Amino acid sequence: MKQNNNSRLQERVITPFDDILGEEIVDETARRTGTSAASLFLFTKNDISRLQSLIEATTRPSYSCGPPKKIGTKAQGKLKADEWKAGIEFELTVYLMKEWYSQDTSTIGNDEGRALRHGLAVSTIHLACAVRQATSYITSPSHQASCTAHMRLYLASLLKYRPDIPLRPCHHNAQHFPDFLPRFGPSPGWWMFPFERVNGLLQQVNTNGKQGQSSILSLA
Repeated sequence: MKQNNNSRLQERVITPFDDILGEEIVDETARRTGTSAASLFLFTKNDISRLQSLIEATTRPSYSCGPPKKIGTKAQGKLKADEWKAGIEFELTVYLMKEWYSQDTSTIGNDEGRALRHGLAVSTIHLACAVRQATSYITSPSHQASCTAHMRLYLASLLKYRPDIPLRPCHHNAQHFPDFLPRFGPSPGWWMFPFERVNGLLQQVNTNGKQGQSSILSLA
Protein backbone atom coordinates (compact mmCIF):
# COMPACT_ATOMS: atom_id res chain seq x y z
CA MET A 1 0.00 0.00 0.00
CA LYS A 2 1.40 3.40 -0.97
CA GLN A 3 1.65 6.09 1.64
CA ASN A 4 0.83 9.70 0.92
CA ASN A 5 4.07 11.57 0.12
CA ASN A 6 3.20 14.36 2.50
CA SER A 7 2.57 12.13 5.51
CA ARG A 8 5.62 9.98 4.78
CA LEU A 9 7.95 12.97 4.64
CA GLN A 10 6.58 14.38 7.85
CA GLU A 11 7.66 11.38 9.91
CA ARG A 12 9.85 12.72 12.69
CA VAL A 13 12.92 10.55 13.14
CA ILE A 14 15.46 13.16 14.30
CA THR A 15 17.96 12.08 16.92
CA PRO A 16 20.22 14.54 18.76
CA PHE A 17 23.71 15.17 17.38
CA ASP A 18 25.58 17.90 19.22
CA ASP A 19 27.86 18.71 16.30
CA ILE A 20 25.07 19.54 13.84
CA LEU A 21 24.72 23.14 12.77
CA GLY A 22 21.54 24.62 14.20
CA GLU A 23 20.42 21.44 15.98
CA GLU A 24 19.09 23.48 18.89
CA ILE A 25 16.37 25.11 16.78
CA VAL A 26 15.21 22.38 14.41
CA ASP A 27 12.47 21.40 16.85
CA GLU A 28 10.59 24.51 15.76
CA THR A 29 9.77 23.02 12.37
CA ALA A 30 6.32 21.85 11.27
CA ARG A 31 4.57 23.76 14.07
CA ARG A 32 3.59 26.60 11.77
CA THR A 33 0.35 26.27 9.86
CA GLY A 34 0.05 26.50 6.10
CA THR A 35 -0.40 29.98 4.68
CA SER A 36 -1.75 31.54 1.53
CA ALA A 37 1.26 33.86 1.55
CA ALA A 38 3.41 31.04 0.16
CA SER A 39 3.25 32.51 -3.32
CA LEU A 40 4.77 35.83 -2.19
CA PHE A 41 8.25 36.77 -3.38
CA LEU A 42 10.04 36.87 -0.04
CA PHE A 43 13.74 37.30 -0.75
CA THR A 44 13.86 40.97 -1.70
CA LYS A 45 16.61 43.09 -3.25
CA ASN A 46 17.33 44.40 0.23
CA ASP A 47 17.83 40.84 1.46
CA ILE A 48 20.23 40.13 -1.40
CA SER A 49 22.18 43.32 -0.68
CA ARG A 50 22.52 42.50 3.01
CA LEU A 51 23.49 38.90 2.24
CA GLN A 52 26.21 40.20 -0.08
CA SER A 53 27.49 42.42 2.72
CA LEU A 54 27.57 39.43 5.06
CA ILE A 55 29.55 37.37 2.53
CA GLU A 56 32.05 40.20 2.05
CA ALA A 57 32.51 40.59 5.81
CA THR A 58 33.02 36.85 6.41
CA THR A 59 36.56 35.59 7.00
CA ARG A 60 36.91 32.02 5.80
CA PRO A 61 39.74 29.48 6.10
CA SER A 62 42.08 29.26 3.12
CA TYR A 63 40.59 25.98 1.90
CA SER A 64 37.09 27.48 1.53
CA CYS A 65 36.44 30.17 -1.07
CA GLY A 66 32.80 30.60 -0.09
CA PRO A 67 29.99 31.92 -2.29
CA PRO A 68 30.66 34.86 -4.65
CA LYS A 69 30.30 38.34 -3.16
CA LYS A 70 27.89 39.40 -5.92
CA ILE A 71 25.57 36.46 -5.43
CA GLY A 72 22.06 37.00 -6.77
CA THR A 73 23.02 39.38 -9.58
CA LYS A 74 22.83 38.80 -13.33
CA ALA A 75 26.51 39.68 -13.66
CA GLN A 76 27.44 36.85 -11.32
CA GLY A 77 25.46 34.26 -13.27
CA LYS A 78 24.75 30.74 -12.07
CA LEU A 79 26.49 29.42 -9.00
CA LYS A 80 28.61 26.29 -9.07
CA ALA A 81 27.71 23.37 -6.84
CA ASP A 82 30.54 24.11 -4.39
CA GLU A 83 29.45 27.75 -4.15
CA TRP A 84 25.87 26.70 -3.37
CA LYS A 85 27.18 24.28 -0.74
CA ALA A 86 29.32 26.94 0.93
CA GLY A 87 26.53 29.51 0.96
CA ILE A 88 23.86 27.17 2.31
CA GLU A 89 26.13 25.76 5.00
CA PHE A 90 27.05 29.15 6.43
CA GLU A 91 26.27 32.60 5.02
CA LEU A 92 22.69 32.06 3.86
CA THR A 93 21.83 30.12 7.01
CA VAL A 94 23.36 32.75 9.29
CA TYR A 95 21.53 35.53 7.47
CA LEU A 96 18.15 33.80 7.70
CA MET A 97 18.66 33.04 11.39
CA LYS A 98 19.46 36.70 12.06
CA GLU A 99 16.80 38.29 9.88
CA TRP A 100 13.96 35.78 9.39
CA TYR A 101 14.01 33.49 12.40
CA SER A 102 12.00 34.62 15.41
CA GLN A 103 13.14 33.09 18.70
CA ASP A 104 9.80 33.92 20.31
CA THR A 105 7.23 32.34 17.99
CA SER A 106 4.40 33.69 20.14
CA THR A 107 5.11 37.18 18.82
CA ILE A 108 4.46 36.13 15.23
CA GLY A 109 0.72 35.88 15.80
CA ASN A 110 -1.33 36.10 12.64
CA ASP A 111 1.43 37.77 10.62
CA GLU A 112 1.55 35.37 7.66
CA GLY A 113 4.68 36.93 6.19
CA ARG A 114 6.69 36.58 9.41
CA ALA A 115 5.38 33.06 10.02
CA LEU A 116 6.39 32.03 6.52
CA ARG A 117 9.85 33.56 6.87
CA HIS A 118 10.28 31.77 10.18
CA GLY A 119 9.32 28.44 8.63
CA LEU A 120 11.59 28.89 5.62
CA ALA A 121 14.51 29.84 7.86
CA VAL A 122 14.09 26.58 9.81
CA SER A 123 13.66 24.72 6.52
CA THR A 124 17.04 26.06 5.36
CA ILE A 125 18.61 24.85 8.60
CA HIS A 126 17.34 21.35 7.81
CA LEU A 127 18.92 21.56 4.36
CA ALA A 128 22.21 22.84 5.81
CA CYS A 129 22.28 19.99 8.33
CA ALA A 130 21.57 17.41 5.61
CA VAL A 131 24.29 18.83 3.34
CA ARG A 132 26.81 18.87 6.19
CA GLN A 133 26.20 15.22 7.04
CA ALA A 134 26.11 14.14 3.39
CA THR A 135 29.43 15.82 2.53
CA SER A 136 31.37 15.11 5.73
CA TYR A 137 34.88 13.68 5.38
CA ILE A 138 33.93 11.00 7.89
CA THR A 139 30.80 8.87 7.93
CA SER A 140 28.95 6.59 10.31
CA PRO A 141 25.43 5.24 10.91
CA SER A 142 24.76 8.47 12.82
CA HIS A 143 25.68 10.56 9.78
CA GLN A 144 23.38 8.44 7.62
CA ALA A 145 20.45 8.68 10.04
CA SER A 146 20.89 12.42 10.56
CA CYS A 147 21.15 13.14 6.83
CA THR A 148 18.00 11.11 6.14
CA ALA A 149 16.02 12.78 8.93
CA HIS A 150 16.96 16.34 8.01
CA MET A 151 16.36 15.77 4.31
CA ARG A 152 12.87 14.40 5.00
CA LEU A 153 12.04 17.36 7.23
CA TYR A 154 13.38 19.76 4.62
CA LEU A 155 11.21 18.22 1.91
CA ALA A 156 8.21 18.16 4.23
CA SER A 157 8.71 21.86 4.91
CA LEU A 158 8.79 22.57 1.17
CA LEU A 159 5.44 20.86 0.76
CA LYS A 160 4.08 22.81 3.70
CA TYR A 161 5.42 26.32 3.18
CA ARG A 162 5.77 26.36 -0.61
CA PRO A 163 2.98 24.15 -2.00
CA ASP A 164 3.26 26.14 -5.23
CA ILE A 165 6.67 24.56 -5.91
CA PRO A 166 6.40 20.89 -7.01
CA LEU A 167 9.01 18.41 -5.83
CA ARG A 168 11.46 17.38 -8.54
CA PRO A 169 13.41 14.20 -9.34
CA CYS A 170 16.47 15.60 -7.54
CA HIS A 171 14.43 15.75 -4.33
CA HIS A 172 13.60 12.06 -4.71
CA ASN A 173 17.25 11.24 -5.43
CA ALA A 174 18.36 13.15 -2.33
CA GLN A 175 16.42 10.73 -0.13
CA HIS A 176 18.49 7.84 -1.49
CA PHE A 177 21.85 9.59 -1.07
CA PRO A 178 22.35 8.60 2.61
CA ASP A 179 22.12 4.92 1.62
CA PHE A 180 25.42 5.28 -0.24
CA LEU A 181 27.39 6.56 2.78
CA PRO A 182 27.81 3.18 4.54
CA ARG A 183 28.43 1.46 1.19
CA PHE A 184 31.06 3.73 -0.36
CA GLY A 185 32.29 5.83 2.55
CA PRO A 186 32.51 9.65 2.77
CA SER A 187 31.12 11.26 -0.37
CA PRO A 188 34.20 13.46 -1.12
CA GLY A 189 35.92 10.22 -2.14
CA TRP A 190 33.44 9.48 -4.92
CA TRP A 191 31.56 12.65 -5.77
CA MET A 192 31.69 14.16 -9.27
CA PHE A 193 33.42 17.50 -8.62
CA PRO A 194 36.75 16.41 -10.24
CA PHE A 195 34.92 15.30 -13.39
CA GLU A 196 32.88 18.50 -13.47
CA ARG A 197 36.12 20.49 -13.30
CA VAL A 198 37.50 18.59 -16.29
CA ASN A 199 34.26 19.29 -18.16
CA GLY A 200 34.73 22.99 -17.36
CA LEU A 201 38.25 22.91 -18.81
CA LEU A 202 37.06 21.15 -21.96
CA GLN A 203 34.31 23.73 -22.47
CA GLN A 204 36.96 26.47 -22.55
CA VAL A 205 38.87 24.84 -25.43
CA ASN A 206 38.37 26.73 -28.67
CA THR A 207 37.46 24.14 -31.29
CA ASN A 208 36.21 26.68 -33.86
CA GLY A 209 33.12 24.53 -34.28
CA LYS A 210 35.17 21.72 -35.82
CA GLN A 211 35.34 19.09 -33.13
CA GLY A 212 37.28 15.93 -33.95
CA GLN A 213 39.44 17.59 -36.62
CA SER A 214 42.26 18.67 -34.29
CA SER A 215 45.22 16.28 -34.42
CA ILE A 216 46.49 17.20 -30.95
CA LEU A 217 44.50 18.41 -27.97
CA SER A 218 46.37 19.23 -24.81
CA LEU A 219 45.33 20.83 -21.56
CA ALA A 220 47.93 22.64 -19.50
